Amino acid sequence: MTNVHFIGMQPMGGPCEAMCRAADLLLINQRPAVMDMSLPSKLTTYLPAGRPVLAAVNDASETAREIRASGAGWVVPPGDPHALADVIMSLADRVHELDEAGRAGARYAKDHLSRDVSLREIEAILAA
Repeated sequence: MTNVHFIGMQPMGGPCEAMCRAADLLLINQRPAVMDMSLPSKLTTYLPAGRPVLAAVNDASETAREIRASGAGWVVPPGDPHALADVIMSLADRVHELDEAGRAGARYAKDHLSRDVSLREIEAILAA
């Protein structure tokens, strides 16, 4: 593939958010042994960007559950580069599906992962 570019780590904020919004597909790639250490912070950056997510993660992980719950993208087994490549290649001509997954992720982030939602949930827990 000649249209794939890998770049180094980017600082959070403006450039990183703009880069996520410009992507056709965003990748989360975890080791097969990773199960539920936590939700990767990049997912909470990716979803509001409104772009689809491909996650090479353990099928039973919290990351996989969030991708499915949000409708933001696809989950493939970690450590399987052929499965990853197959999904990427299958999505090449499915622009509408990619765009809808991105919109679904942005809606999910707004409804479930935003600062205001999180604060309301913490307040409810503390009040109980």
